[in-house]
Amino acid sequence: MSEAKYFATDVGWDVVNKAMQILGGIGYTQVYPVERMLRDMRPTR
Repeated sequence: MSEAKYFATDVGWDVVNKAMQILGGIGYTQVYPVERMLRDMRPTR
């Protein structure tokens, strides 16, 4: 179970991080939900 949580967190972080790289600076604004996802992923990392 803990390995599944680790895997899901790791993959989620990779996806959000790549989305931020694609969006660039506008990804940090509240225009796109990626900013909220990044904030939600940081504590679990």
